[in-house]
Amino acid sequence: MTLFVGAFNNPVSSNFFGSGAGAKVQCEIINSLRSNNNDFKALVMPEVPSWPSSKLFIKSDVVGDYIRFMPILNISFLKRFVFFVQVLIFLFKNKPSSIFFYNSSLLSCVFSYIFRFFGCKRVLILQDVHVPNFKSFSSYLNPKNIIYYTYLKFLPFCYDYFIPITESCISELNLPSARSEVFAGAVPLHRLNQIKSKSSTSGNYAVFAGAIEPYNGIDLLLENWPRTDDSFKIHVFGTGSVAEYVSRMGKVNPNIVYHGFKSPEVVDEYLLNSKINFCFRYSKVICQNYFFPSKFFDLINLSGFLVCNRFENIPYELSDYVIFSNDDLTDIPQIIHECSISIRNTDALNDLVSMKYTWQFFLNDFCKRYFL
Repeated sequence: MTLFVGAFNNPVSSNFFGSGAGAKVQCEIINSLRSNNNDFKALVMPEVPSWPSSKLFIKSDVVGDYIRFMPILNISFLKRFVFFVQVLIFLFKNKPSSIFFYNSSLLSCVFSYIFRFFGCKRVLILQDVHVPNFKSFSSYLNPKNIIYYTYLKFLPFCYDYFIPITESCISELNLPSARSEVFAGAVPLHRLNQIKSKSSTSGNYAVFAGAIEPYNGIDLLLENWPRTDDSFKIHVFGTGSVAEYVSRMGKVNPNIVYHGFKSPEVVDEYLLNSKINFCFRYSKVICQNYFFPSKFFDLINLSGFLVCNRFENIPYELSDYVIFSNDDLTDIPQIIHECSISIRNTDALNDLVSMKYTWQFFLNDFCKRYFL
């Protein structure tokens, strides 16, 4: 049996909470593992606000016959412990041969170390790393920083294999290079199916969809967006700390349309028909050495042009299919003009990502090389 251990809220839940990108990636991994393994289960901790902001007890939920959202006592300092105790009980009963963990923490490291006594192979898919900031003396005394620093020191010894999102994770976290393989991300299989049934763009507009945060460059993008009547409109989707700023920009610039949060189906409809899509990443609050925007792979093979700044870790063989802007985005008006008179051909790109940039391909290849 192969087991997946993760944390996200049911994406179809009416009160969805948490990272939409994280939930999509985990669902993609789950479906890929299941397609490669007849005997597969996923145990998921519901990612909901802790009590009293949410219910004290979260009931279990089952999706299909292979994904189980575990029941938890929803108290902040207890719920992860309760979740991992249930995973431990599952191991006693079912004895899986391999476990794939999505991200980690000090507590999951402790339990993973215990799981080694069951003889199962433990694989960590490391997508998010928050390195403690020790810029002042008081930061050394911060309990959260101390816990996270301790976790990072133990991390290399608590799993058998590592699938980090960047090379920096291996070198700077001292992960064993012989048992680590970088995988920046993958094009969702449903996106490939959508592309097959659609040949070209039909909308004369641009789209930004994602967290409305400075590290995603939305403030710079809108500062440089043209205001002339004959220019492209940009449709902005998402919420975040600078949402109020985006809303104000939409009132002073007629070419900026801010939608706020919309369902994935609505956003996808705009993305599939747009002429230009944007994916930026800056080291503001986060360190891009340890992150890679999953939406890059949501957008790379759409028929609309993909515009990025030169952030870290873009796969070299995909860079030919990206239009790169200046970091300050002052060349956005010129890029808009060039895209408006051009057509993007994605035939070769679609073949490339179908072969190399899906979780199903990567995990199947990974398991063959390390488990067989």
